[in-house]
Amino acid sequence: MGAFVISPEVRDRISVILEKIKDEAIALCRKRYVEFGPTHAGEKLLACHQIEVSTEDRCELVQPGGCVVSEAEEASSPAMAAEKRVPW
Repeated sequence: MGAFVISPEVRDRISVILEKIKDEAIALCRKRYVEFGPTHAGEKLLACHQIEVSTEDRCELVQPGGCVVSEAEEASSPAMAAEKRVPW
């Protein structure tokens, strides 16, 4: 059986659709799940809206620049330290 090939035009359309879904997910999180952390926001998107978000993209859901945290903030936050220990 031959290889499955996606034409560049189809790949571009898929990319546009995925970008729209990502924008919708970000808007939902910033509107409804502002007080949630990235992991919980991702879980709520899946449970309530059937939108699955990769681990790498979860930070962008809750903060415009992603999860950029200084070492001092991370050291002072037990929640961040606990989340860092969770194996993925």
